[in-house]
Amino acid sequence: MAIPAVDEGKLHQAIGQMLNDVGGAASVAMVRMGDALGLYKTLHEKGSMTCEELASAASVHQRYLREWLAQQTASH
Repeated sequence: MAIPAVDEGKLHQAIGQMLNDVGGAASVAMVRMGDALGLYKTLHEKGSMTCEELASAASVHQRYLREWLAQQTASH
């Protein structure tokens, strides 16, 4: 019995969709975290600021804030 050929285009499309779904699921947690920590509220009230300024204004550790900001940027 012959093994059917894999349609690489469909395989790549399925993998791409799976990665998008996983990324979306991760974004939900990060949005909830940003809301719980008051990051969105602080940005709304004070406007644009550096990572250091936002960390100080929101009373969060700058190292973790950088990770959160990177994820927010990556997810548009």
